[in-house]
Amino acid sequence: MEASHQQREDCIRQYMQGWLTQNEELLLATLSQQIHIIESYGPEYIGLAEVQQWFRTWHTRGQVLRWDALGFLHQGDETVVKWHFVCRYEGNTSGFDGLSLVRFDASGRILAMEEYQSKTEHHRPYVQGAAQ
Repeated sequence: MEASHQQREDCIRQYMQGWLTQNEELLLATLSQQIHIIESYGPEYIGLAEVQQWFRTWHTRGQVLRWDALGFLHQGDETVVKWHFVCRYEGNTSGFDGLSLVRFDASGRILAMEEYQSKTEHHRPYVQGAAQ
């Protein structure tokens, strides 16, 4: 039976909570054995072992400070989540907005995730005085 929209949203929030609390067990419980994650800037991880290695390595250098789910769209076996992310990595704090396209397996676990990011600060280049 396919997971409901609410179950998918809860699964995505649990995934984010795993990063926020550095809780590997919580995070891995959301993922399919065949997980495939593509980060917004290029790295990809296939299978639980690679995701586990990424999670452990990342937390030796960084900490997620905020990861807020701002909205969800559902279609078929996919959900898009809009989010805001803030972290401290190697002493530098930064944040950005993003979207993740998440596909679920038949058991309601995350099978694939593709992330896309946008700078948090936006500007309007054609407002009077701004265009060059």
